[in-house]
Amino acid sequence: MIQSMPKDQDLESAGNGNDELKEGFIIELKDGSIFLDFSKYVGVTNDSFVEKMFKHDKIKNKQVAGLYLHDCKNITDATAETIANSEICRNMEYIDLRVIYNLTDKGITTIINSNPQLKHFNIGRCTKLTDSSMEAVVEGCPNLEELHAKGVGLTSLPDDMFDKLPNLKVLNLENNKLTKLPESITHLSEECFLQFSGNPLQDPPLAVALRDGLKGIWRYREDVKNGYEPSKTLKTVFVGDGEAGKTTLLNLIRGDEKPRTKEEERTIHLDLVDIPINLEGDRTLNLACYDCGGQKQYAVGQTAFLTSSALYFLCINAEEPDMTKFVRFLVMLQARAPGAVVQVVLTKIDRVDKPEVKRAEVQKEIKRFRKSCESFESSVGGRERGHLLLHIQDEIIMTSIMTPTRKLINDIKNVVYMRPQLIPTTRYKFIKVITDLTTERPPLFPTLGQKIPTSWLTCRDFLYKIRDTGCENKDALFEAVDEGREGMSPVDDESVKNSRDSDSPKYAFIVGKFHLAMSFIAAIWRVVSS
Repeated sequence: MIQSMPKDQDLESAGNGNDELKEGFIIELKDGSIFLDFSKYVGVTNDSFVEKMFKHDKIKNKQVAGLYLHDCKNITDATAETIANSEICRNMEYIDLRVIYNLTDKGITTIINSNPQLKHFNIGRCTKLTDSSMEAVVEGCPNLEELHAKGVGLTSLPDDMFDKLPNLKVLNLENNKLTKLPESITHLSEECFLQFSGNPLQDPPLAVALRDGLKGIWRYREDVKNGYEPSKTLKTVFVGDGEAGKTTLLNLIRGDEKPRTKEEERTIHLDLVDIPINLEGDRTLNLACYDCGGQKQYAVGQTAFLTSSALYFLCINAEEPDMTKFVRFLVMLQARAPGAVVQVVLTKIDRVDKPEVKRAEVQKEIKRFRKSCESFESSVGGRERGHLLLHIQDEIIMTSIMTPTRKLINDIKNVVYMRPQLIPTTRYKFIKVITDLTTERPPLFPTLGQKIPTSWLTCRDFLYKIRDTGCENKDALFEAVDEGREGMSPVDDESVKNSRDSDSPKYAFIVGKFHLAMSFIAAIWRVVSS
């Protein structure tokens, strides 16, 4: 229920010790202590008002067990000093400081030092806090049972955090910038409720933490101990209308001498291409490219390949008279791949007289799309859902890939109309874009650089072998497993031999090495579902 805004006389009388307090501001507990809910006065609560309230006749002789200060955006670290210096706020177990934008690490440390017995602490969306606040919580609140630090901007957690907070039952660290969880997290009770969505987690992968919780995190790290390889594959998806230059762009990135494609070479539905590239700083990367046909009838079949972890090149034909058509791809990506990175590419700019005008039209439509998405997300979840918006890059890359004849015609036109000469787009330009995007911190692509356990890779190779050879060729299947057997659980060689000698390929497949262990099957499932 929304409370009405307190009137000036109400505040004045409250500060003067009179009885005119809003209903529900003081919550009395059975032991005689009280909770104070300042959200009843959220519109006008500031540092001086909090100090006055602590001196009210109905409060000054009570023991405060909890404070609700959430959404009181006008208070600062001065209120933290008031709390620390007040005799009635020395044994609090519950403090809610959500959405107080002016609260800093100093204020958090001050409150914690005066209330070491805290059990419930909420600092969600206090955006001026840093990792130092979490260090103060870990050092000063050994009895903590619930910790909410959603949307604070945390980048790391103390290594011994969960050794020092053994009583945690609820931990909400959603929408931060965490890439790694401390090893000590596996020391928590399995009943602890964990929330990590909206973080670019790499160790463990976010999918493992969300789906399997503490058990999954522990299993993943045990698998990593037996060997791993860092992921060097970036899923790269090319989308856009038909004949927008998607395949030509892919060929350019691959390094083809003649990247332009003919009409009869256009993509039908979907093409898959792997492109190994060398990035700056001696880094190697494999682009797992998905070249999507641009015709509308292909869209339904392509949606299964759209995931949030990919890099999307949205190609827009500069010759297109309707510069709003491309928005349908943004709508599709927002629905199917929320939070994905999108790089817009305006192609064929050599075929239009004023490419800058076309770029301005595209920017206008992107701005309109962003505004509508932000408005929608704000209506359903406010800032808590901001991480779900597409990361559309501000710069629009304009490309010109011309044949010699086309370049000659274009050069003549530029001289006649006194236009600047177009410089043909090079592969290096896109390699530079990919390098910049993949070196952002926190990472825009958390799956890139993740540790993939050797056992997972073995399972992946086994599935590839099934795909390539089928289940009838037992020897080929077993060979694939043998190649990645090191580091896996021991197998009964006699049962393998018996399966090889069996006359039934189906029986051999089930009873043989595919029957390694339930852990093998579980590992396959983890790879597939990740």
